Amino acid sequence: MTLNIQFDPELGVLEVLPGSPNIPEGSFKQRDDIQTVFFSDDLESIDSNAFAFCRNLTTLDYLIH
Repeated sequence: MTLNIQFDPELGVLEVLPGSPNIPEGSFKQRDDIQTVFFSDDLESIDSNAFAFCRNLTTLDYLIH
């Protein structure tokens, strides 16, 4: 399994790109630089604590292409 991402540090936007069916446990744990996560519609699951302690994460949404 491959986790394909793109991150814009200035905006705090993380994109989980198509072809990433799962976000593994703890992948982005304690990442205070992440504010928004967009994911594609082929994402099947987000494991426990994938975004644990991301204190500035406020938005999860779908990528629109």
